[in-house]
Amino acid sequence: MKNFTTILILFCVGVLAYTQASSQQTGSFDVQIQFMGEDRTLSMYVPEDYNADNSYNLLLGLHGSGDTSSNYRNALIQHYKWNEFITNTIFIFPDGGSDISSDFYSPEGDNEIIIEALNYAMSNYNINTDEVILQGFSLGGRSALKFGLENYEMFKGLMLNTPAIQSMHDLNNNPIASLVFKYENADKIPIAINVGEEDSYLNINSKLFLELIKHKGITEFISVPEMGHTITSKDTIQLMLDFINTPAPNELDADFIQFDNPDRICFSSFAPKASIRNKGQETIQSVHFMILHNNLEMGYTWTGEIKSFEFVEIILPEIELNSGINIIQFAIDSINSIQKTENIEVGEIIVEYLTSGIDIPYAENMYFDENILDNWLLYESGNLFTWRLQPVSSQGSAQLDKSLFMFNWAFYPYNEGYSEELISPSFNLEGANSPQFKFDVAFNYHKFTPPLSQQDVTFSDTLRVLLSTDCGETFTQLYEKYGDDLATVDNPIENPDGNVSPVFTPQSNQWRTETIDLSPYTGEKNVIIKFSYASGMGGVVFLDEFIVEEPTSVSENIKQESFIFPNPASVSANIDLSKSGTGEKYITVFNLLGEKVFEINSNSSEMFEIDVNGFESGLYFVHIESDNGKTVDKLIVR
Repeated sequence: MKNFTTILILFCVGVLAYTQASSQQTGSFDVQIQFMGEDRTLSMYVPEDYNADNSYNLLLGLHGSGDTSSNYRNALIQHYKWNEFITNTIFIFPDGGSDISSDFYSPEGDNEIIIEALNYAMSNYNINTDEVILQGFSLGGRSALKFGLENYEMFKGLMLNTPAIQSMHDLNNNPIASLVFKYENADKIPIAINVGEEDSYLNINSKLFLELIKHKGITEFISVPEMGHTITSKDTIQLMLDFINTPAPNELDADFIQFDNPDRICFSSFAPKASIRNKGQETIQSVHFMILHNNLEMGYTWTGEIKSFEFVEIILPEIELNSGINIIQFAIDSINSIQKTENIEVGEIIVEYLTSGIDIPYAENMYFDENILDNWLLYESGNLFTWRLQPVSSQGSAQLDKSLFMFNWAFYPYNEGYSEELISPSFNLEGANSPQFKFDVAFNYHKFTPPLSQQDVTFSDTLRVLLSTDCGETFTQLYEKYGDDLATVDNPIENPDGNVSPVFTPQSNQWRTETIDLSPYTGEKNVIIKFSYASGMGGVVFLDEFIVEEPTSVSENIKQESFIFPNPASVSANIDLSKSGTGEKYITVFNLLGEKVFEINSNSSEMFEIDVNGFESGLYFVHIESDNGKTVDKLIVR
């Protein structure tokens, strides 16, 4: 707090304008001040038993977008009851002003309301200047991060509740779209961050945490299960306060912060990497690991130097892998030759050793997997837009309940140039003659016209498909489309500004099946396909029905009009035989591996019921052979 006196003097004129009559007021109350030509509110809570002879801690809180200082104060004090466990503390909350959808840095100079709030509290109450915490929620948390890093000497610590970092451009200090954070000061002030695991800001806050760590930040990150974008519980707030008060409570301590390892490799031996951070007071000079794989234990000692809140990446000894999924666990057993007996840090790496991919034909649908896709990898850039499963009322050629969905918009935080990636499992094309990759797509983009824009302008994202034969180390591009070439509707979505929806639900005639020739890769045992969706700040894309096959495989003859219902089925499925002739029909059902799971002859010319209770969830092919020829349809069992 050594520089706060200077700042207080600079704003003494504003301080003289404060009403002294309210200087000793207690409880919850609001104070009106003049700031940047308008009335602004300072919402306060002062303990009812306030005694001017005693000094008090101060918590200055910044509310989120769309909120007000009094609402925020009432939420934290009346609902969450922070005053009951954050004791001996005065709370002050400056209002963000009439521009309620922005932060405390818009318009320019708005951040100085934080100084005004500090001046008011310190001029009217007995504040311990060494015990001032800057707190913020959502966009207020983002503002608190910037202000706190620039004015670290004024605060004991920063308590950031799900700070709404707007995009990776914002995080990476791109001046076009960022407040520009002084990460170089992260080693000068404790910063506690918390975010809900159901919060859309979880991914980007995880990356913020790593960015602070790269700058030797004194920082703690707490993710809260089953919580969205809201204020967390008392227990988590207490953990954040404990960290701010005592960032390194132990002389020796360390934690794992990042595992920069591949998800898949083509080699049988693997040397995992483990990044560890010194969370203690003393310099770490050695770390002993216990490594567990295949029920075999081995020890490894690393020597070097890690100062408090610095980190280092350690390469562990090579491990022989089994074909398929390998789980490698390791723990920090001792630090500086001192055995750890409690709070033992445990890490885990999952890596897949690919010896040969999945045999084709292969099909994947979005219906029966509540995660993104089984055996697929999702690589998120950190921006707010990413792949998710979306219910579709008219499901297109796949006729399923859900499709993979991505939405982007010019009114989103600026994310141009970043890509969201979806990577397939490995496929074995050994012995295939002319393999191909097929997928269904529905897409539209955005167009703005006067008077909403000065001239006609379009925004379109780009969909790319790439292929790897070296377990994902390198990729070759096979497909790229955007704008009109990618669109499956006649006209773009025009002027989506709140009155016009920027999204659309594709009808059955607004899907297209794309086919990519894989014959140049015949004979390859590990073929991986990657979807890359690159932001052009505008687009709505749906993907469905991923199929790797040969043209002669069973799916080539699949009818577009289904003769099975209900589909998906969970108990039984009805087969419509009315168009299969009058003679005997031979009905067979195959799973994705080509194994026959059901067969029967029927003379029915109307309906036949199949009991699917014994079928595993998944996709099946139903064949009907009759005097009318052979037809094939797909059946989904849930």
